[in-house]
Amino acid sequence: MKMKRFLAFVLAMVAMLSFAACARDYSAPDGYQLASQEEYCDYRLFVPSAWVTESGKTNYTMAAVTVGGNKCTLSVAEIATAYTGTVDGYWQTCLEDYGYLSNFTAVEEGAQALVGSGENARNGYRYVFTGDFDGKSYQCMQVFLIKEGVMGVSLYCITYMATVEYYAEQLETVNNILTYFYFK
Repeated sequence: MKMKRFLAFVLAMVAMLSFAACARDYSAPDGYQLASQEEYCDYRLFVPSAWVTESGKTNYTMAAVTVGGNKCTLSVAEIATAYTGTVDGYWQTCLEDYGYLSNFTAVEEGAQALVGSGENARNGYRYVFTGDFDGKSYQCMQVFLIKEGVMGVSLYCITYMATVEYYAEQLETVNNILTYFYFK
């Protein structure tokens, strides 16, 4: 009887160790911090440790950095409207919303964008545009991702925005951030 208990104990320990060995490493990459709220967000967003982050009781995260007089922001949001069409169709509705920007210019529309890496990689759609607001010129990149789940299909938007002069300076960092992004 003792041998059966011991064998059961050993088998249970082996099973627990195998689960631990297969577990994903969810720690932040070197020099980065987790920006998304674990309890509310169904994704993980890592940004440089120097960035200021905000993630409240929603599936929305905002991160920003200011270097000198330049500031850029990066946000992730699940689009609240029901997504039933195409990303390009959704983009057309966004264009209407961007009417407040003067000198609006689409630089890139619907280009393929790889977000994440390895088994977490997924294809997204990148839209880049410029526009003026309140006397400043901004450049913005939005990457739309489609997430299919048991509750249906959701659309997510990762938005990077900076002044036109500063946009390229942080673009490599933003592309690294996109590499580390993934859905849970």
